[in-house]
Amino acid sequence: MGESLRGGHEKAIQLSRLMQLPFSQEELDEFVTPEGEVFYSFRSIVYDSWLIWSDALPDVLEQRQELTQDTYDNIICLADSLHGFHQSLPDYRSLRETPFRVTRWWDPTERDERWNAGRAALFSIKEYTATDLVRMIQKKTDLAVTPVSKRYVEAYLPDE
Repeated sequence: MGESLRGGHEKAIQLSRLMQLPFSQEELDEFVTPEGEVFYSFRSIVYDSWLIWSDALPDVLEQRQELTQDTYDNIICLADSLHGFHQSLPDYRSLRETPFRVTRWWDPTERDERWNAGRAALFSIKEYTATDLVRMIQKKTDLAVTPVSKRYVEAYLPDE
């Protein structure tokens, strides 16, 4: 029994060495930017946005190490466009929790360059249908957007 307690203590010490920020409770709570800075994954991608880094990053730690400067910049650019669109919605100011449900963003295992370069996101926004989102996003941004179900859309940065 003493051995398992010690093993648990050693694991906690090992995890604390890997985590560098004071409010991290697990390794997925933080990530390293291409410049070497350590950020919380629950931090907004762009200032004052409901979109956070954990929405965009894979849940596999090893995949996060593949984050390049171009992918990082693409994620920020896409988040900035989506945030700008979201600010134009009438219910934006009254929100107390994120209306976004992001199910896919940057996927370094995907062959499609839009996904493996962080240029696409699959998401829904509470209280809006995919048809509503397509119409409004196209009106307010330069993003390409496609409905994929009744509630979910894929939004893409335009091809360069």
